[in-house]
Amino acid sequence: MNFFERRKYRKLVEAILHDAKHVRGMREDVARSEDLAKMQALEQKLREALKAGDAKTIDATAEELGHVREKVSPPRKFAAIRENLEMFMVVLAVATGIRAYVIAPFKIPTGSMQPTLNGITAMPQAEPRLMDRLPFSILSFLLFGDSYVEVHAPESGEINMLQSGEEYFTFVNQGETVRIPKPFFDGDNLSRCVFFGMRGGYFTGRDRVEKGQLLASGRVRTGDMIFVDRIRYNFLPMKRGDIVVFRTEHVKSDRVQKDQHYIKRLVGLPGETIQIDPPHLVVNGRKIEQPYPFHRLLTDPRYVGYHLQPGAQLASKDDKVPLGTGEFLPFGDNTRSSLDGRYFGGVPRSDLLGPAFMVFWPFTSHWGLAR
Repeated sequence: MNFFERRKYRKLVEAILHDAKHVRGMREDVARSEDLAKMQALEQKLREALKAGDAKTIDATAEELGHVREKVSPPRKFAAIRENLEMFMVVLAVATGIRAYVIAPFKIPTGSMQPTLNGITAMPQAEPRLMDRLPFSILSFLLFGDSYVEVHAPESGEINMLQSGEEYFTFVNQGETVRIPKPFFDGDNLSRCVFFGMRGGYFTGRDRVEKGQLLASGRVRTGDMIFVDRIRYNFLPMKRGDIVVFRTEHVKSDRVQKDQHYIKRLVGLPGETIQIDPPHLVVNGRKIEQPYPFHRLLTDPRYVGYHLQPGAQLASKDDKVPLGTGEFLPFGDNTRSSLDGRYFGGVPRSDLLGPAFMVFWPFTSHWGLAR
C-alpha cells in the first residue's frame, strides 16, 4: 500500500470508527451486549488492519462492522426528515445571535428529571388521527415535538413476554431469537422510559405473529430542549436547587460513560455531607425543605421525594456522601429512575457546564423558565 492509498484508508477508517463509537454510546442501554462487544472487537480489528496496511482486511472488516451497526441501530422511518427538523431548531437558536460559549442548547433524552423536565415520553394511541397525516404531522412536530409511531413485527414467529425484570417481545424464528424491548426505544435517543399501549390487547403465552403485524402504537414526544447558561458561574456562586448540566469525564462509576453530558439538580455543595432520610434530603444533619424545588419534591403529588437505592452509595439512612473542596453533588428529581450522585458521588467543579434556565422547545406546558 503506497502513501496515497494509506492516506485514503486512514481517513476512511477514522470516519468508520468515529461513527461506530457514536452508535455504541447512543444505544448501549438498549442494544444487545453481544452486539456491542462484537462492534468493539471489529473496531480493534480495523485498527490493526490499518496499521498493517492490509487493504483487503480493511474492506472486509468495514463491511462486517456495517452489518453489526445496523443491528445495533436499525434505520428509522423518515429519519432524514426528523433529523433535519431537529437541526433546524438548533440552527434557529443559533441564528438569534446566541453563541455556544454564552448560552448552549441541550436536549434531554431520559426521564431522570421528570416531571420537572421531560425526556422522551409516549402515550397509547390505537391509530393515526388527522393531525398525524401530512402536512399536519409536520406542524405537530414543529410545535409540540410529537409524532405517531407504530411498531411492527420484524419477522414471523412465536412471541413471548419475559417477566424477569427486563420485558421483551421475543420472536423465535427458524431457531433465531429476535427481541424488541417492550419499553419501546425511540430511534437514536437514550430512553427506556416510554411505554406504548397495545392495539388489541397484550400478547401472552406463545402467540403466533406474522411479519409486518402491528404490535404497538402511540404518540412519542421528544425530550425538552433547554438553554444552558455558560457564564453565570464565572461571576456568581452555585446555589442548591439549580438545575445543572455537567460532563461525566471524571464520574467514578462503571455504569456511566466518560464522554456524556448529564442534567440533574444541584443538591450538595463543596465541604458538605449529604444523606437521604426518605423523602428528605439531609445536608450536614439538617433536613432540606427550601428553596422551592425541594419543597415541591416533598409536597407535590407528582413527585416522589428522595429515595435510597440498593447498590448505591446512599443505600441506607446512615450512608453519607462527603464532598471535598470543589465538588458538587447532583440528583435527579425522578429519584426512582435516575443514575445520579447517589451512585457515583461528587463531581468536580471543572466538569460543570452551567445552570439550565429555559426550555425553548417544544412548546408545551414546560416551555419557559426551568425551575
